[in-house]
Amino acid sequence: MILRHAVIFVSILGDEAVRKTEMQALRDAKGVIKYELGRRKVFNNIPELSFRYDDTLERGANMFALLERVRQEDEQRAREAGQVTEDEKPDEA
Repeated sequence: MILRHAVIFVSILGDEAVRKTEMQALRDAKGVIKYELGRRKVFNNIPELSFRYDDTLERGANMFALLERVRQEDEQRAREAGQVTEDEKPDEA
């Protein structure tokens, strides 16, 4: 089986301007990357490289922030109702 195309998913931290700059830098370096793959004998035939932005880390961070906000809101509601939350319970020995 000959691999003719390779899609490389890339996560980049930063704002939209940083992502655009870094993605362009990867595209500009495509020739150097292909040269290194050939030089190191990673592939018999060097595939065409495509870079795609992967927002998985960003979506995960957003989900974590939402869950944290819900937890804080639940604790606030419990305090307002006079209930003791899990974090406020004394340690049982």
